[in-house]
Amino acid sequence: MNFSILHKWFIGLCLLCSLTCLWADMTTEALIRMRPVVNGALPPDIAAIQKVGVLRVAVFQGNMPPFSMRNAAGEWQGIEIDLMQMAAKEMGVQLMLKPMATYDDIVNAVITKQADAGIGLSLLPGRELKISFTNGYISFHPHLLVSRLQASEKSFDNAAQIIQWLQTGAPVKIGVLAQSSARQLVQLAFPKAEIISYPSTHDAFTDVLHGKIFAAVAMTPIEVKNFLQEQYQGGLLGLDVPIPTITNIDSIAVPWDYFHLRLWFNTYLNYLQLNGTLAQIFEKYGYVP
Repeated sequence: MNFSILHKWFIGLCLLCSLTCLWADMTTEALIRMRPVVNGALPPDIAAIQKVGVLRVAVFQGNMPPFSMRNAAGEWQGIEIDLMQMAAKEMGVQLMLKPMATYDDIVNAVITKQADAGIGLSLLPGRELKISFTNGYISFHPHLLVSRLQASEKSFDNAAQIIQWLQTGAPVKIGVLAQSSARQLVQLAFPKAEIISYPSTHDAFTDVLHGKIFAAVAMTPIEVKNFLQEQYQGGLLGLDVPIPTITNIDSIAVPWDYFHLRLWFNTYLNYLQLNGTLAQIFEKYGYVP
């Protein structure tokens, strides 16, 4: 009698264990089916770009030679444009450039994911709180276009004296491109200067030649050179002065959660540097690092 009860209890326990194991196997299988396929799959940020077949890149709408500008036919060209065209081709998608009125608009386009990436942006701590950046691939010193007349009134002998005078607290007016990193950089380098914002660098340069402001900042050295060549007697009225105390570093900006896209850009930029392609692009546009 007792043996029969024990035997039935043992059989019931075995049946319960079997059902439990079966349920566990079925649950595990269901969970496996719910998980994304890893082998051969793409990370979600890159997969989303390839799904639509377009890499959307925000760029400043104005000409910023040699990095991004339009030619006489209105076509985009420049170092950063070439880089993005090559990156899109490598990803197997088309490049869509999205011109923005200001650099802050580029940042906002990346934040809101209206763009997958943004170019022409300087590395600034405030920006890195909102978006992610790749490693820098271009570094250069900004330049000042200085009023030669106002500089001569101070009896400066060379550009170094002008920079030193500005650093020690000269209360002069310096023009910068509105909503760009130039304002923050000038505030750090020349703390006593009065900063005047302009809708374009060209407008700021023009006011320098007319004696309305002491100097204007160009984030790319070629800007000053090109402007002086284009203007009648530009070289007689304006003086090109590099700012050695400021180093501007450009990189590609991506949304903060586009982790794999940022890593891919870093790997691709490193590859272009190692095989000499990056140097060839620099040479193509007359840029000397």
